[in-house]
Amino acid sequence: MINPGLKSSIGGSDLHKTQELAADNDAYHTQEGVKAGPRDLIIGKAPKVTIKELEHKDFGFMKVKPPELLQHIKDQADVIDAVNLNTKLEEQNKAIDFEGKITLKTFFQLVDNRIKELKKYNVAFTHNKIMVRYLLQFE
Repeated sequence: MINPGLKSSIGGSDLHKTQELAADNDAYHTQEGVKAGPRDLIIGKAPKVTIKELEHKDFGFMKVKPPELLQHIKDQADVIDAVNLNTKLEEQNKAIDFEGKITLKTFFQLVDNRIKELKKYNVAFTHNKIMVRYLLQFE
């Protein structure tokens, strides 16, 4: 739909033209609002880093349609298996089993491996932080 504010006003009475233009403006802005509302909602909720490529230097996001935004976000997203991540976090939080079959050396190697795996999920664990927690178990 063309913006009615850009329509030529040829023929007809001024009152009729004004009423027609007002009706056309209402229809146009209602249809544009249907696009702008979801677009603004998506822009407000999406991380700015994810959608910055779509932002035009002059128009911002005005010319980007909501389906394009959603597709771009979907293309940029990494799939995270929440169940797998939760399992890894639970493994990381287990206490040292001093009576178990695993030696302490092997246990701490497994801890280092889990830290590396969790970094893939952008979960911040440091070796020192975990070691302090395990050292408290020795007391």
